[in-house]
Amino acid sequence: MVIILSMKPGTAIRTAGHYCLNNLLEGISQQKGSYLLLFEVREQFAVKVGRLGRCQFKSGAYVYSGSAFGPGGLKARVTRHVRLRKKRHWHIDYVRSRMTLRQVLCAVGTREECDWSKRFEESGLQMPVAKFGSSDCQCHSHFFYSPDLQSLMATVRSLDMQKAS
Repeated sequence: MVIILSMKPGTAIRTAGHYCLNNLLEGISQQKGSYLLLFEVREQFAVKVGRLGRCQFKSGAYVYSGSAFGPGGLKARVTRHVRLRKKRHWHIDYVRSRMTLRQVLCAVGTREECDWSKRFEESGLQMPVAKFGSSDCQCHSHFFYSPDLQSLMATVRSLDMQKAS
């Protein structure tokens, strides 16, 4: 089963500590699985990302692939990524407050994050930071960039998400 949550431009609130996705998050299962987070960045920025050091992020669109096989499954992990205030644990935590979440896609019961990342790389999406989100696997990165959101969404749609079901 694939779950897709889309936020209209005014829906995803970036203000620290506030978000209006509660109703959307109700649709996410506590089952385990994989997910994609699609973000938009309006102004470039630089920030230190844990052991990866200081990283530059251009304006445009980004996709992050992850998995949720721990306690609480997809619902707990996606809810955590929606929150802006949190202890920094994963690479995405260092940049999350500077990015506007636009879409969440979840594949229940399957581990797809590495396959998706390899396919994003093969599709020609740029890798803004090597090993971002992939320090625990052999992937080059789990975080990819496109100059605009529509192009990124088209690339994501080209993945056979139903294959992951």
